[in-house]
Amino acid sequence: MTEGVRTLYDVVKEKLYKADRQTYLHRIIYIGVHHFTRQPTVEKFFEDIVIQVNDQELDEFLTGFLLYYEEHFIHVVEGSQGTILRHLRRIFTALSMGTASLETMKVLIACHNIKQRFFKQWIALRARPSVLIEDITIEDDKEGTWRPIKSCITKMYKLAAFIYEKQERTDLYCLASDLPLQSKNIPEVRLISFILTSKVLMDLKDYADAYFYICKRKSYHELIWPPLEDLVPYNILTQEESLFLCDRITLNEDVQPDTNLKTKSVRV
Repeated sequence: MTEGVRTLYDVVKEKLYKADRQTYLHRIIYIGVHHFTRQPTVEKFFEDIVIQVNDQELDEFLTGFLLYYEEHFIHVVEGSQGTILRHLRRIFTALSMGTASLETMKVLIACHNIKQRFFKQWIALRARPSVLIEDITIEDDKEGTWRPIKSCITKMYKLAAFIYEKQERTDLYCLASDLPLQSKNIPEVRLISFILTSKVLMDLKDYADAYFYICKRKSYHELIWPPLEDLVPYNILTQEESLFLCDRITLNEDVQPDTNLKTKSVRV
């Protein structure tokens, strides 16, 4: 019996089925500054967001690891592209509403189509890092610039590998007692502070906006006259109203402009 023609789509579905997945998995690690001193704590803030995301009907649920310091944090989140973006959207919604005590946030690394998860659920642990004695200086060459960033990523991966092995045999929240043994793999505060000042890392808001908004090339509109109507509805993802400052009127000898014409507000 001959096998039917298999498409690339059939192969992808088969691979996802064998891996017990609905779609591709992604991992993003971002760092930032927080000023949570009272309720909610930084742990509670991110935990509530993860719960809200996972309570929805999802293709892949959100897992991860929050390592938080007195004024800094490193957050690893794993899931589908949709769940990660829902997670980020809630963060920036809270920021716009003034309910999130967060400041500078940078994307440390974004990994797409990962082979497997590091974490089976979401956990948060308080960091007790060692003290970084050596000075960190800004290098002119690319290798020197990326060296502190690579060091931070490597430590987080080693810490994630430690948690991955432990979660098979013990309660994840019992890891707090074992975490001091991994102090060498916990990024130091000075290292995080230095990385947050780096200009080579993308701001977390810019990373999210790259998915939330359609890029609009102004140069195209500058080359065409008369201006064309929008061929792409750029504002379909928001509920904000588009305000047209004027209406274009074709004038000829028989048609005169309407002096009572007002600015219109149009929702597309």
